Amino acid sequence: MINEFSYDLLKLFINNFNYKDLSNLLRVNKYINSSLSEYFKNKFYYLFVIKLVNKDLEIFKKEIRLLKPLCLKKVFLHTLNNIKTVWLNKTQGFYNMKYILECMIIGCRVDKIIQYQFNYTGSHFYQYFYQDLLNCLTSNERIIIQRNIDNTPRLKSLHYNFVPYNKKNNSSNQIKKF
Repeated sequence: MINEFSYDLLKLFINNFNYKDLSNLLRVNKYINSSLSEYFKNKFYYLFVIKLVNKDLEIFKKEIRLLKPLCLKKVFLHTLNNIKTVWLNKTQGFYNMKYILECMIIGCRVDKIIQYQFNYTGSHFYQYFYQDLLNCLTSNERIIIQRNIDNTPRLKSLHYNFVPYNKKNNSSNQIKKF
């Protein structure tokens, strides 16, 4: 019976179902899967990219370029609200702004709509680091951007020579071997 629905009616279902329900629907029926899987992928692909935030920067760089502007905005907001800490030593931590930088290189900027959706972390980043990072994006060439970042002390975690300290593997009880 579901095979008899028109393409427009199936699209209406996709627009009103959530991700989990649609995923189950695609698994149940081959007709829907073959006819609407591309539309489904375009609508929810940004969720895959969001899962890459703070996990795999190289794949994130590749996949973020495939997103449409509205989905890119959602990913950018997620990176701003979910900034992880990287450590210089046992006590001194910095924001890991690499994912934010990648979004900004593509063209994402903070506007009033995004500002209203900030949590504490996003608000703190915007207040203290956003303008410095924006000032570093004077060119489209990564070499020039990196040189600008290296000349900005506040963006220490983005410096080319920054090596993060791994707190989990370097406890004070471990004996270091040379």
